[in-house]
Amino acid sequence: KKGDNMTSHELKETNLVESVVSERDMAMNLFINGLTAISEAEKLMGISLIDQLRIAYVRFNPAHLDNQIERARVLIDRESWKKLIDRTSLNIYWNAPQLKSFIDELITEPPIMTIQAAREKVSHTVNNRADILCEGLVSCLGNLSHDFKKNARSFVINENMVIKNGFKKDVHYLDETDRDLNSLNDLYRISRYIEGLSYSQQDVIVPKLFALREKNDYQKVDYIDTDLNIKFIVYGNGNIHMRFMDRKVLDGLNDVLASYQRNNLPDVK
Repeated sequence: KKGDNMTSHELKETNLVESVVSERDMAMNLFINGLTAISEAEKLMGISLIDQLRIAYVRFNPAHLDNQIERARVLIDRESWKKLIDRTSLNIYWNAPQLKSFIDELITEPPIMTIQAAREKVSHTVNNRADILCEGLVSCLGNLSHDFKKNARSFVINENMVIKNGFKKDVHYLDETDRDLNSLNDLYRISRYIEGLSYSQQDVIVPKLFALREKNDYQKVDYIDTDLNIKFIVYGNGNIHMRFMDRKVLDGLNDVLASYQRNNLPDVK
């Protein structure tokens, strides 16, 4: 049997996908059946039952039933995709730009969720997680390093990396939309992935650094991450210095970068 060859992880993902899609289809059917029944009752009676009962939050125009159904479809599919991401933890594999891109798609035009579409999204993300994180490394360096922008093809990550204005000097709150801070979180998560450590959305470094900075009245703070043996120094002006004290972590990042440079990067002028 086909199912006999599945790993327990694959079987769990399949069950999660089928569960979310089933709930989505049930919600759509209930909504369509309900609207259709109300519309037919109003035609029989020749009155607007919704208006008569003053249920304003479900008011609709029977003449535009298809439009009402599509509006409901958008809402239901948007929440269904969010539910799928939450239950399968797909977002742990995405870097910040990729996550933002998918969230933007859900906001503007969420795709119809079907079994096939959901399975493809899950399997593609999980099966290509290494490549996705490698692309994330390039994206991080593009945001964090001016030298990388000038010469991406031969760029090497050095023992010391400086992120200028990582924390904005006069901003005394954690800006979760900041591109550089999200890139630093992604770089940290990629380092954890390369070292075989957990790399969930909770495995990030920026909130720890911000909390230390806030506790020290936004003056210079030092922090050593014992998992990766990386030393972070955050200065009063917001500059963040990273020092890779374990050559193994640094070599792992550079191996990934070298592989990506050989296969993907165009010449950067």
